[in-house]
Amino acid sequence: MIVLPACSDSAAGTTTTTPAPTTTTPAPTSTTTTTPATTTPTATPPSSTTSTTVPRAPAAPGSDSAISLIVDDATRVYRLVVPDSAGVDPAPLVLDLHGLTTSPLDHDVLTGMTAAAAERGIVLAQPRGKDPGPFWSAEPGSPLSAADVAFLRALVDDVARRTAIDRNRVYAMGWSNGGGMAHRLGCDVADVFAAIGPVSGAHPLDGRCDATEGVAIVAVHGTDDDVVPFDGLGPLLPAIPDWAASWAERNACTSGPSEQRITDDVVELSWTDCRNDADVGLYVVEGGGHGWPGTPNPERAADTTSTISATELILDFFAAHPKRD
Repeated sequence: MIVLPACSDSAAGTTTTTPAPTTTTPAPTSTTTTTPATTTPTATPPSSTTSTTVPRAPAAPGSDSAISLIVDDATRVYRLVVPDSAGVDPAPLVLDLHGLTTSPLDHDVLTGMTAAAAERGIVLAQPRGKDPGPFWSAEPGSPLSAADVAFLRALVDDVARRTAIDRNRVYAMGWSNGGGMAHRLGCDVADVFAAIGPVSGAHPLDGRCDATEGVAIVAVHGTDDDVVPFDGLGPLLPAIPDWAASWAERNACTSGPSEQRITDDVVELSWTDCRNDADVGLYVVEGGGHGWPGTPNPERAADTTSTISATELILDFFAAHPKRD
């Protein structure tokens, strides 16, 4: 497992929680329990017990819940936020993955994803990585990585049994270590995810990527990132432009990279005319550090830019890139 300098954050988020109602529909696969989401991050799963007879509770429109999910005998947890518009039409689902040593709620303070997802009618899932840390195992081929991939695949199925989602609009985004895990999902679960969006992503330097179909990519990275260097880190992490170009090759893109200045300090590199319309875009933040551009939290804005919003750029890209055959 690659261990990077901690991307920790002490900011605390607050949420309004609504318990999901109960149902009598039995769970067809892994067992779950649902509890209201807490208002502060927790290092342990909800204390409720599970059994093979516990039903999956449907998630009510406007609800915000903490879900406990058993996958391969391990109890994992995630936060599920369902928009008020849920139930009218199947909604997009976005998995939002925190960085190393942060929690889903801390991460939400960084990204503002709860508000952005609600405004767009997106079902939002913010899973928690393994403890201690928490962290994600993004390197390919390890048992820990396989366990995280299995959890996140099962999470998508679990959400689909609680509320109507559009299976052609399932996406993963993340910051730092979570960005690396989003990359791993693109490689290992290309049949599930239409696109991924890492910010300051830590992508282990390994050529193994089993994506058998196009996965659209949008990434944001600062040139002065001192945690996940833009130019790579020896045998551990690739240079970010090389990483993006490898996805363009994998997606059989025939045009690009083209370069366009977006703001005074942001340049977009893009590869298009790709298999299954799986375009690749990289937003380069000139002078940007290991942050989340456009973060709504002023305390977190010092090491990045406010001229773009990574959250809005990624969600716009996702909206334009459903899964296509």
